[in-house]
Amino acid sequence: MSETSTAVQNIPVSDDALWMRNVYWAPPLALFLGLGAAVVLNGQNGTGPKRPDGSRSFPGGLRGPASVNAECVTWTPEQAFSFASFDPGAQTVDGMSRPRSKGVLARGLQRRAGEEMSFTKAIRAIFGDESAFFSTWGHYQLKLHAQGLAASDVASKMEKYLESEGQADFFKQASRCIAALPSKSQKEIQYARLAAQAIDRVLEQHRQAGRLQARYLDNQSALSVDFYAYPGREKVSPFIGRGEILFGSFNPDVAHGYSENLTVYWLERVQRSIDVNYFNYKLHGAWVHHPNDTDETMTPGYVPPNDMIGLSSKDKGLDLVRFQFQGQTYAAVFPYGTARSAFSSSNPVVLDDSQVFERIRNQTLLGVLKACPSGPACSPPSEVLNRFVIKKAGWKLSWNQVSELETLLGPEKTLRAFGSDGAMIALPETPKTVVGADGLIDSKIIVLNSNYATNYGSPRGETTGEVTEWCQGKKTCDYQFSTSRLGDPYPGYGKNFSIEWRCTGLEKKVFEVSEEPVVGGHIFKLRCDLDFLREKVGELKAAGVSREQLKAVGLTDAAIGS
Repeated sequence: MSETSTAVQNIPVSDDALWMRNVYWAPPLALFLGLGAAVVLNGQNGTGPKRPDGSRSFPGGLRGPASVNAECVTWTPEQAFSFASFDPGAQTVDGMSRPRSKGVLARGLQRRAGEEMSFTKAIRAIFGDESAFFSTWGHYQLKLHAQGLAASDVASKMEKYLESEGQADFFKQASRCIAALPSKSQKEIQYARLAAQAIDRVLEQHRQAGRLQARYLDNQSALSVDFYAYPGREKVSPFIGRGEILFGSFNPDVAHGYSENLTVYWLERVQRSIDVNYFNYKLHGAWVHHPNDTDETMTPGYVPPNDMIGLSSKDKGLDLVRFQFQGQTYAAVFPYGTARSAFSSSNPVVLDDSQVFERIRNQTLLGVLKACPSGPACSPPSEVLNRFVIKKAGWKLSWNQVSELETLLGPEKTLRAFGSDGAMIALPETPKTVVGADGLIDSKIIVLNSNYATNYGSPRGETTGEVTEWCQGKKTCDYQFSTSRLGDPYPGYGKNFSIEWRCTGLEKKVFEVSEEPVVGGHIFKLRCDLDFLREKVGELKAAGVSREQLKAVGLTDAAIGS
């Protein structure tokens, strides 16, 4: 335990959350700045970030509730580290009011950042999952390390660093405490908060020790990894090779330029970020003006879930924006690029949730996502839909996307998708065995599974929804493979494609068609018609389908044979 730890307070421990003893992370973890985050700020005589009520979160040290009986984390968004104390105040520079008021901040993500913030993780954050932080790589790896899931080489470096700084015992104790919690969801929240707490303590220690330094944001520093060593620190290997615990955030216009697929948007409930170029101007007394001024802010380490307000997905061709109505959270669905336009820096600054809605209500609405209690019943959000001015009909999700959404929020809540007309976009019902007027079963296709590029590591079942949408409930179906619809995850390589299905009344037999390598335009034929069943009668019998079942779908004794 650090020699600078504060007095421990006695706080009751609830069943759902255990509390962490209030100790310092004395010497800090390494500060690595990457992805354009090229400034480390100089410690000034601030007294720490402000809470919403105006009080300081860290008056002379890290503070927070703690218990003598537990070591788990009690981090809250209000306690998050902030650069607000470095804010030098408003001034007009080059005819522009500084610091530039950000309102909605954004980050364009590369595809490698899927673990730190994915499409589904962003939706979970929008709908209140407290474990769904938008992470830097450093935050994400700290969380994995606490869970014992970090890659061995990363875990080794982190452990070595924690030991060298005398913090390994603290980290292990907090991790063990969380591991003992009975609730899986509570564990996820606590691990994510432990990673946030670690980053906050690192940054606060740097601030208090005067180790935070600054340099101009220029062409060189924007592309380099900046770290200013203090005595003895240069002897310790970095705890993460390419990790960041700070990152650059931007206005939505600029963020889209960095995005390979996903752009996320957030609105800081408590100021945490700072205008990088303006800070440099105030610190150095000269404005650094160059073509690569990207209107950048510096953000500490992570974005709390409650700050997340939306996303843009290039792959899915849509945007989601969170809003509140009568105390319930919804996500409005728009064509791709809508959020960027709505929150553009050329528009008035958005500062709260009501202004978020006013900015989107005149945009072209495709639909709405609504969280409902688990079960089939979920009333259409008619009042919500009526608040939007422009509505476009015809929005569709593939069935596997609907299935993914419906299970996204856990067992107690189901996320439902509604079109702009109020119709629920639901999973198709499995075709029922229907007896026709002739007393025979009219056998129909039941799609079970479809795989694409699994020979190169793609997950199984990724195209099940696509094929289901085409073929479910039909007697015959010609599914045409198309890379324009499904994409090409591994260009230049021969990928496999397969479909499995059953026929109603004959469920013991699974049929399959496949092709490798698959090419655009290839037709996959799915059949449950009588001629097909007559051809496959041997396979049906071998699968255990009885004579009575075969006759029930219209096959004659002669076709069935002995």
